Amino acid sequence: MSDWDTELERANGEIAELHVRISFQKEIVKQLATAGTDTTLANRILEIRKERLARALHHKRFIASQIGNKGKGEPSLRTGSDSSSEPLRFRWDRAP
Repeated sequence: MSDWDTELERANGEIAELHVRISFQKEIVKQLATAGTDTTLANRILEIRKERLARALHHKRFIASQIGNKGKGEPSLRTGSDSSSEPLRFRWDRAP
């Protein structure tokens, strides 16, 4: 098994674990809300876990692209048909 296949297994395991943690955290938020307790911290933890899941899914796609490229060359992480050389823009790069 290649290193990339091992990384893909790890990524899949992390994604599965994050799904479980998100499910548990949603239940905690629900229980706190039912009890009339402040849910601010619990909701923030839930959002952090969702963000981590998004990063883990992106990482999994990267690994899959490396497996498809046999680990050679630069993977294309851009989506869509635009192959221009324009750099990626971030929220703070845009004019108001």
